[in-house]
Amino acid sequence: MRAFRKKWGEEFGEWPVDAAGNNWHGHHIRDLAHGGDAISEKNVLPVSPNTHDKFTDAYPACYAGADGWNTVGPDRPYVD
Repeated sequence: MRAFRKKWGEEFGEWPVDAAGNNWHGHHIRDLAHGGDAISEKNVLPVSPNTHDKFTDAYPACYAGADGWNTVGPDRPYVD
């Protein structure tokens, strides 16, 4: 993981850490179950642990095909 964060940082800047110096979580923009690349620096976005927990809690609805999750969204949803 250290090598990944270093490579990511070369393109996007230093990987964020919390006040205690712990690395933020890496969130897969295109999730692995839907074909996302697990180790592409262009597919991993650093997010605070609290935010990542919210993403993780929401994903079961995605896999279940629930309303709001079963339509095509923007190609790059986190760019804004």
